[in-house]
Amino acid sequence: MDSDLSTEDNDTLGGYIFGLLGRVPEAGETITVEEKAHRLILEVQEVEGRRIRKVHVIRVEKSDDVDTPEGASENGRRENETVDVKPQEGIASRASNSI
Repeated sequence: MDSDLSTEDNDTLGGYIFGLLGRVPEAGETITVEEKAHRLILEVQEVEGRRIRKVHVIRVEKSDDVDTPEGASENGRRENETVDVKPQEGIASRASNSI
């Protein structure tokens, strides 16, 4: 998805989300992350104990000249992906393709 969410404190997408919230999220909870050229919508789909197991990621491109509602794509370009969080590997693996 061409996004860099890495921080010094987190090695996984689940760790990144935990760091943003300061707590374990509930399944169905949504987090919006604003980046320079786009917005990421992270929907937690599966949590097991204190581990975030599955996250649905939507990338929405921003436009300098158009205001749009949260989650809407102003130029028609929207990437959509679900990732399984694999803490033992320290990475998230792709579970579905972009649209």
